[in-house]
Amino acid sequence: MSGSVDELVRMANDIGNFFASEPDRESAVAGIASHVRRFWAPRMRRAVYVHLAAGGAGLDDLPRAALQRLESEDPAARN
Repeated sequence: MSGSVDELVRMANDIGNFFASEPDRESAVAGIASHVRRFWAPRMRRAVYVHLAAGGAGLDDLPRAALQRLESEDPAARN
């Protein structure tokens, strides 16, 4: 992984750790996706989608699920 992708993975996992205390998995995934949608620039999201398509090494389960969901509905993923 490149340095910037490493940082994005770390950030995604940190967000996931915050939402991991949510008792409902669906709510946790939705919360992570919402956070990334609101606070990550389109270029950051595109970079992590490319990483995800290449296997998503290092991504924990919750952020992986959130990013997969977000990618399917994110216009930034199609640029």
